[in-house]
Amino acid sequence: MEQRSFTDPKVINHFDIKDIPANRFLKDVYLDIPGITMVFDLEGSSASIRQRGARDFVDVHTEVFNNLTTIIYKREGIIEKFPGDGISAHFLAPPTPGDNIEDGLALARAFAVDALLEIRRYMIMQNQSISYRVVLWSGKDTIATQIGNDFHTEVISVGDGVNTAHKLEKEVKNRGCRFGMDSFLKDSYLKRSPSTAFVPHRLPSDLRTEENSFWYGIE
Repeated sequence: MEQRSFTDPKVINHFDIKDIPANRFLKDVYLDIPGITMVFDLEGSSASIRQRGARDFVDVHTEVFNNLTTIIYKREGIIEKFPGDGISAHFLAPPTPGDNIEDGLALARAFAVDALLEIRRYMIMQNQSISYRVVLWSGKDTIATQIGNDFHTEVISVGDGVNTAHKLEKEVKNRGCRFGMDSFLKDSYLKRSPSTAFVPHRLPSDLRTEENSFWYGIE
């Protein structure tokens, strides 16, 4: 079976990363996409679908997801997937002088926090009865890669930041928080909203690293 390069236009379009400059494609088998992973989740979606039906759920929430997608792209983010009742997105670290990854991550955090604040404003204006959660997490080692075969191929993101963001969503819910993020994103958030009260929580043991032992929530 012939192996396609990851720069194949069909693969790029599948992941909807057409806005990434061509020079970001570093290898044939994967693409480095360090940055911030965002996980947005609607609370109570399973109960809503069970009680009111899938069509009603779609009718009510399609506009919400349309507007959230616009917010994310306006802040230089990209959507990886819509897992039915949420969004998995990335804010990529842009190239910087000297290709300094820390400077790039700082810019990506600013983009992600701006998007989060805009999402918060939008959800308040839209309907305060819609409950939701958002997790943001930094990832230096995040990559996009293709898996599957000729019958079915998908491009997915892999990395500690991606893994932590998705696993932390349930922890954020259990702690009664609306938002959860790492210490670097907390600092970026406080620059834009200094009066915000963050609550520190210890990360579950399987998510702790030398760099991160805690996550910070907003109730």
